[in-house]
Amino acid sequence: MTPGASGDFTLLALGATELLAGRLLRYQDQPGFQMATFAESYDEKAATAADARKALGANLALISALEQHDNRWRARLELREPARGRSLGTRVVDVPVTEPFAFADSLYHGALALLRLPAGAHTAESDFGVRGAGTLRFLMQGVGRRRAAPSADDRRRAIEDFETACRTEPGAATPRMWLASAELGQYAATKDSSWLARAEASARAAVSLDGGRAGPHRTLASVLGYRKRHAEALAEYERACALDPTDDEAWHLWGRTWLRLGKPEEERKVYEAAIARRPHCYKPRWWLAAWYFYNGHFGEAKQAYREMIRCAPDLATGYASLGGLLVLDGEYDRALDTLRLAAMLRPTAVSYVNLGTAYFNSGRLDQSVEAYNQAFQFGEANYHLWYDLGEAYFWLRGRPDQARDAYRQALRVGREEIAARAGRGSSVDPMIPANLATLLPKLGEPDTARIMLADALAADSLNAMVQYCAALTCWQLGERDRALDWLRRAVAGGYPVVWLRDSPVHREWRGNPRFDSLLAGAPSKSGTAPSPGK
Repeated sequence: MTPGASGDFTLLALGATELLAGRLLRYQDQPGFQMATFAESYDEKAATAADARKALGANLALISALEQHDNRWRARLELREPARGRSLGTRVVDVPVTEPFAFADSLYHGALALLRLPAGAHTAESDFGVRGAGTLRFLMQGVGRRRAAPSADDRRRAIEDFETACRTEPGAATPRMWLASAELGQYAATKDSSWLARAEASARAAVSLDGGRAGPHRTLASVLGYRKRHAEALAEYERACALDPTDDEAWHLWGRTWLRLGKPEEERKVYEAAIARRPHCYKPRWWLAAWYFYNGHFGEAKQAYREMIRCAPDLATGYASLGGLLVLDGEYDRALDTLRLAAMLRPTAVSYVNLGTAYFNSGRLDQSVEAYNQAFQFGEANYHLWYDLGEAYFWLRGRPDQARDAYRQALRVGREEIAARAGRGSSVDPMIPANLATLLPKLGEPDTARIMLADALAADSLNAMVQYCAALTCWQLGERDRALDWLRRAVAGGYPVVWLRDSPVHREWRGNPRFDSLLAGAPSKSGTAPSPGK
């Protein structure tokens, strides 16, 4: 941005860049082309090409610099290759401030030329669905203000920008869609139900004005989701994906809405359909891999993460997740190699948590504690990280006090997460009460453990991970036969037998005939095979 530029221009430039990114996203149906959303790069504060590679796994980064001088808008676009630190080309735009459509289209065509993407017949007027220069200016300014809005007053001013755009062009759907999104954001921040009602009215108006655009349907679906009218939201997400198959947000939320309706198999089908439409994109494979994992299909999850890595070889997330699954398979040496690669690309809590678990299951408990402690450097200290640290302390002789302290933190943070999910209308995550139930007996709270376990089983008693937590909880409560019943069901549902074989948690289970019979199916311990991808 221009040093010393007016606040309105700074916001307009931010909005123009976000709208440009939205237009480029539609090229994800081109073989080999995929991109992060503007929101992802903005939230990651990716200011340089190197930042984009580290945070998002990008092998190309489009850098924009926008300025205003002497009643002209100027922009410089540069395409950079982060891995080699080199520039692949630049484009310069210079347009009078009275021509916002020419400015938007010049940015767009400059970006397409740098990315070597085909230039179609689309114009800013057709893509944005507005015709007036003033309308577009207020739209860009509102989009930028909404993205940057740090306060309630800023959010209200974004709403005012969109309302002005709606008044200047009452028949345009796009300003109504953005107005609905801003009103929904205000509801999420304030919990004032009048904002939710306004958001629904604006979203329905946008759909009525132009039902052939994906955005209004996706926005209406989001509003309906907040109202817990998931069946209606489902139809809107499906329509949005049909109109724009490149809309990652709509595809993902379509799948998650099936989960909220209690139909996880339909959720999986959505992700598979997204993969079929865009086989070169990593995100649908990521969603599918996560679905397999959370539904206890660990072998399928491992393969899906490998496919994700193939589509995004510089993204640390795939390696961190695959490393965790290799731990589940008892392939500890391969897991450690893969997780170290993840940490090299981008050190995160996930990679260090999985490193800690690899050390834990292979009996290197001191290194496990060290890895879990290192995870606290990155991101939020969530309940599961406190839980893992507590487990490592618990199984180290003479460290019960440290274990109890970590367990209490896990319990506090886990309860806060349960309350937060309920407050924002998110679906129940059964793993939170399931995991908390396993630590409560160690804190001398058996009755609370039973309540937590009942909540987890009510949410998803067919989940192999939940069943495993039920087994751990029942064992600690002295209900050994019931524990082994749940453990048998967990193994039948896909829980890895190698964890029963290797985890220190099961030391006192060994020698029980029913437990030993489950171990009979465990493979021999893995050696030092090379890590995947090496």
